[in-house]
Amino acid sequence: MRPLISVLIPVYQVEGYLGRCLDSVLAQTYPDLEICMVDDGSTDGSAEIGQRYVEQAPMPVSLSRAEHLGVSHARQRLLEQAKGEYLFFLDSDDFLHPQTIETLYRLAVRHGADIVQCKMGHTSEDAMPPMDIDNPDERVYPDREQVMVAFLSADSSLRVMLAGKLYRREMLQGIRFPIGKIHEDEFVMHRIMDRAEAVVTTDLPLYRYYTNPDSITKGSFSYARYDALDANLDRIRYCYGQGYEFFAKMNCLYYCVNCLNLYRRTMLEISPTDPHLPWLLEKYRVMAAYFISTGLPEPELAQALRGWMEDPMAGELPSYFATVREYWHMGKGELRAK
Repeated sequence: MRPLISVLIPVYQVEGYLGRCLDSVLAQTYPDLEICMVDDGSTDGSAEIGQRYVEQAPMPVSLSRAEHLGVSHARQRLLEQAKGEYLFFLDSDDFLHPQTIETLYRLAVRHGADIVQCKMGHTSEDAMPPMDIDNPDERVYPDREQVMVAFLSADSSLRVMLAGKLYRREMLQGIRFPIGKIHEDEFVMHRIMDRAEAVVTTDLPLYRYYTNPDSITKGSFSYARYDALDANLDRIRYCYGQGYEFFAKMNCLYYCVNCLNLYRRTMLEISPTDPHLPWLLEKYRVMAAYFISTGLPEPELAQALRGWMEDPMAGELPSYFATVREYWHMGKGELRAK
């Protein structure tokens, strides 16, 4: 008998998309599924649509309603309610290829994997492109060290997003999402990946990531985006605590780049006199000074970092992901401090 797999769907203001999302789960070729939804205080017709599926779907479907406390709260509730041996997060404006769950489960069994990730295909249409399901083009990371090198070095297709991955239940037990914050993926994924003894990725774009301009992370800029800095700090502290010192230091660069991006977006999209600007600049200056003091940045990057201390709007910012890959391959660090 195949294990039960729980598809976990946080719902908020998606009445135009939820039916398509749920229909894509009902169309899955994997037979032993349950759908768990938590409606995060929607004021449109999302909850009513979800309730119709609870009453009419040919598989177990549950819907809980909550006050509007954000997606982190909804995800936490979903983890508590799911009964499956495997868990799969699906955002309510996205949808799946009919063989998504079956393909990921087969890869999990074949390689003894704790996490299996498929590619996200960005789309603004309902159409499903043709795929060669029999050739998943998988990549296997067979132990914790290789998983963490791939994830922390940005030298793989491993993503920070929670959605689009099949998790063995134990990978998410005890995980606590930051209630009231966005960027919840960035708060927890390093902890989840560090539990995995084996991870598999497939390049099949089985997860259809819909370009919805009304969603939280795809909408206009707001102060909620500052939550990314808290997520960055959490990863820095975690990496130091677990002995991943090189990656802790490199994530200081990520923090710096995020500070500057947030500064620029606040300046341009909110106000050039916004009171958060000095606060962001001071956070940047402190972290940039520390990162330079580690001796990791090449002279050109160190010079640029010093320049942004005086003029945070000047010039093009470095790509953190390209830089950490480059420095890792240059031999500037090791996975764990000895």
